[in-house]
Amino acid sequence: MLLAGRKCSLKRRVSINISPKQFAQDDFFDTVNKLVKELSIDTGLIEFEITEGVLAKDVERTRDVLDALQQLGIKISIDDFGTGYSSLLYLKRFPIDILKIDKSFVDDMLNDESDEAIVDTIIGLANSLKMQLVAEGVETLEQVNALSAKGCFVMQGYYYCKPMPYQQMCDYLQENT
Repeated sequence: MLLAGRKCSLKRRVSINISPKQFAQDDFFDTVNKLVKELSIDTGLIEFEITEGVLAKDVERTRDVLDALQQLGIKISIDDFGTGYSSLLYLKRFPIDILKIDKSFVDDMLNDESDEAIVDTIIGLANSLKMQLVAEGVETLEQVNALSAKGCFVMQGYYYCKPMPYQQMCDYLQENT
């Protein structure tokens, strides 16, 4: 699971997608806690991305696990916000640090008024709730400029870097920090 058996000195925040299957495992938190201790990971640099669907299952257990992860210092983000089982109640009920604007809205925000309105709304919502915000799937300088003008300053996507294997990512992070 996760980074088991591999060491990588982190100096920047790293987002890790957590699948619903992983999150549902009874020993998920215990496994994370064990790895954090064994690998001496600075949990302030770790962000777990979960989908809205994870929040809809076993609400009490989900809240307990998210609370425990936050107590470790791990940030929690809602990945692909607005595309799943969107309920604004989730933003109130669960300890969420970061909203991630889904790539599908970012893709067409420059050409589609509806997508632009959704992006603006998510940015306003995150700001009002004092949550951090990340735009996903940023591929062009025009998108970077538009998102920055709207108040979204953290972005990820091919414009910055393409996905890479674990060891290559470690090398990249060590060379570029």
